[in-house]
Amino acid sequence: LGKGIVRARDTPNFVANRVGVFSILAVMHHTQRLGLGFDVVDALTGPIIGRPKSATYRTADVVGLDTLAHVIKTMQDTLPDDPWHGYYAVPAWLAALIGKGALGQKTRCGIFRKDGRAIKVLDLAAQDYRESAAEIDPTVLAILRNRNPAEKFAQLRASEHPQAQFLWAIFRDIFHYAAFHLGEIADNARDLDFAMRWGFGWAQGPFESWQAAGWRSIAEALRADVDAGHAMSPAPLPAWVFGQVAENGVHTPQGSYSASADAYRPRSALPVYQRQIFPERVLSEQAVSGVTVWENDGVRLWTLPQIDDGVAIVSIKTRNHTLGREVIVGLQEAVARAEADYQALVLWHEAPFAFGANLKEVTEAIAAGQFDLLEKYVGEFQNTSMA
Repeated sequence: LGKGIVRARDTPNFVANRVGVFSILAVMHHTQRLGLGFDVVDALTGPIIGRPKSATYRTADVVGLDTLAHVIKTMQDTLPDDPWHGYYAVPAWLAALIGKGALGQKTRCGIFRKDGRAIKVLDLAAQDYRESAAEIDPTVLAILRNRNPAEKFAQLRASEHPQAQFLWAIFRDIFHYAAFHLGEIADNARDLDFAMRWGFGWAQGPFESWQAAGWRSIAEALRADVDAGHAMSPAPLPAWVFGQVAENGVHTPQGSYSASADAYRPRSALPVYQRQIFPERVLSEQAVSGVTVWENDGVRLWTLPQIDDGVAIVSIKTRNHTLGREVIVGLQEAVARAEADYQALVLWHEAPFAFGANLKEVTEAIAAGQFDLLEKYVGEFQNTSMA
């Protein structure tokens, strides 16, 4: 199922809902502050930043606006001393929708409404639904497509465009919130990040995103914004943020940081976890590499002698695991070697499993008029699939 177990402290909403619902409230706060449309915000908080396609407001509709309100009420009632307590409230516009019975997907009307084939979105200014026109500004989109996390966050923070300001603000406030509450709600940063990945479908947990962008530089930016009154709460960052984690972050090959213990925690040694040969990893954790038997530019054939040296593993090495000729040839060789020397062959590598055929090779062959070569590729692909 792609899920796992996280040990949570006995606190309201535990880990995922505590951080995740705050994240939704932060998005709602900054949406209203910057005057952005719900559809635009969903475009900004979906796959483009490593979140599910349903993003924020569509997720709220799917969950049920009344259900979301109940979870917010739990935080409001049980966390009176929380520095962010003032934000644990259902926004007036959301309360109005609930009051009218517009509860989201289950009532076919909420923040979004489907009219025939058209999806319409609530426009707060007009107090009516309009056609959805979720467009990310080209300058902001260019920033988001930057593959260097440090540069990306620096550019978002420096930009004066409302969409960029919005993105920096929601990340800043989630980082701030997660750091402040880590010791209270979770044993370590790994558990919090896994909770957000498994519970809310984020590609990276908040600490992973922070660390990938440079722990110290982001920490300094957070402190500057908190001191300047730009953050949602004036609560200072905890001292541990600038302590032993300052150089390398909260995730290291040796373990993940525990704020309550002020130490790095290795993974649990319980037998149930020892049975997991390839557990999901957080940033900076080393992958299980095994012993290479054979490889080419497309695949790697390897074994795990400490587990079972009679089982061979073949992993695709190409970008996004596309299936080009080197992969096909490599898989054929792996099958031949496995049949000769091993009891079994497992095809495995980390997600994504495969983006399909390498269309660049295909189009290049077509452009060059190499149709005989193309037919050979197709034949090899079919033979390999049936091997």
